[in-house]
Amino acid sequence: MADVLSTQVPAASLPFQPLACSAGKSMEFRCDWTGSDEFTLNLNNAGEQGVIDMVQTLWIDNKDCNQKVDFEIDGSGQVIRFPATSQGYVPILAQNPVRIKVSAPSTPGQVTRFIIMNFRCQPYIWGV
Repeated sequence: MADVLSTQVPAASLPFQPLACSAGKSMEFRCDWTGSDEFTLNLNNAGEQGVIDMVQTLWIDNKDCNQKVDFEIDGSGQVIRFPATSQGYVPILAQNPVRIKVSAPSTPGQVTRFIIMNFRCQPYIWGV
C-alpha cells in the first residue's frame, strides 16, 4: 500500500472513468472513531436515485484526528493512506456502484470528515 503523498497520479482522465456529464455533485460523510474502527460506504442507492452518478475525487478533512485514515476503493484496489492532522484533495479510481471502506484505529473523540465529488480536482494535501 502506497503512501498517498508518494503516489503519482496521471493528469489525464482514466479510460474507465469518464468525465462527469451532469453538473458537479458531492456528498459529505463523517466517521466518528469513538466506537468503531471501520465504515463501509456503498453508493448503489445514491447512484440509482441520481444523487451522484460517479466519484472522481475525495476531499478528506483529517485535521482533527491524530491518526492516519485508510480509504480502500473497491473494484480498483486503490488504497489511500491519508496522514493525521491533514486536509486535501485525492483523485480516486472508482467503478460504479462505488464502494469505499474507511478504517482507522478506534479512538474516542477522533473524527474524520470527507466529501465525495463527481468531478476531478488536482491532488493537493496540506497540514503534514
